[in-house]
Amino acid sequence: MGIKFEFLKAKYGDSIFISTDNTNILIDGGFTSTYTDDIKPRIKRLEEENKKLDLLILTHYDDDHIVGLNKLLIDENEKFDKTVLREVWYNSFEKEEFETFRTTTNNELFETGAKKAKKFENLICNIKPYITYRHRISIDTLIEPIESNTFTLLSPRNSDYQSNQELKITLLSPNNEKLFSLEKQYRKDLDETGTRKSDWAKDANSLLKKVEKEKDRFLDSSLANGSSLAFILEYKSNKYLFLGDAHIDLIVSSLKEMNFTPKNPLEVEFIKLSHHGSRGNMSKDFLSIVKSKNFVVMSNGKRNKHPDKETLVRIIDYYKNSESKIKFLFNYEPSSVFEGIELFSQEELSNANISIDSFELVYQHTFKGRENGE
Repeated sequence: MGIKFEFLKAKYGDSIFISTDNTNILIDGGFTSTYTDDIKPRIKRLEEENKKLDLLILTHYDDDHIVGLNKLLIDENEKFDKTVLREVWYNSFEKEEFETFRTTTNNELFETGAKKAKKFENLICNIKPYITYRHRISIDTLIEPIESNTFTLLSPRNSDYQSNQELKITLLSPNNEKLFSLEKQYRKDLDETGTRKSDWAKDANSLLKKVEKEKDRFLDSSLANGSSLAFILEYKSNKYLFLGDAHIDLIVSSLKEMNFTPKNPLEVEFIKLSHHGSRGNMSKDFLSIVKSKNFVVMSNGKRNKHPDKETLVRIIDYYKNSESKIKFLFNYEPSSVFEGIELFSQEELSNANISIDSFELVYQHTFKGRENGE
């Protein structure tokens, strides 16, 4: 079977199901419909085959990542030792003093932050004795490699560790500073508090001129996003990069600590773009030390109008002299994501000196990894 990545329908959130012959992993849970339509049938199939969900990763507690997983825990809550879960990673704080934030968008009430985080903690209580539960995971607390059933967890400092497990996971985010900042104060950022205008109709050339001023660029300052788990997954010498909603400066710092440079870049089969392709989670430094042909965009284009065209333009421009075409892999049809807007006209591509033959926007629900490193 090799390894298979399924990019589930998570609206403007994240949910990714990973499976090999021996291991099943779920990263984030999107919303209620994500659980009902996509996650629950997969959990049922695992139970029928007498298998486990070997690892459940909640990258951080924003609503578009946690809601579906709370629905999963409701179903698992009464199973005790019969739970399908084997191991759970989630950076919880288990404190009552967190403030709950509510915002109204499109006549819907969204709750993020402590309330859903606390619900997750309460729901997992009955099954905690029967699973491995890791919280307070950071690159600073991972002193020694952690061996689990079918994978090894590492930090950038011990990433050279030779693991005999099927999968190797190297954590890139968060660090203690990011976690402590969130614990002290959770504040809402513009990207999380309401509908923002898209940049989809903007000219590619003007966006390129804008991103050339790197020192003036917008950076994601969301404390919740800063706490996001991000990591490199390795399977049979192939590497895959999962950025959650992590801050790109910490990702760059972790990769440099692993001795990746422009002359020695990290080569990965795909990059799951941070924060659904937000412009605040991309940088020249990052592109200079990571090499890939595939960029995964988890978004239906709603609410926060992700991905930003600026992010796509930045990547396309960086790879414009590449011998092979790069692909942006969406979990929704690109035409639907961009609401029928012609994202790149031939004229603006010409003005920006970007060839339309250098990239492709495609819908791809699954990505099958290679069996080996050839």
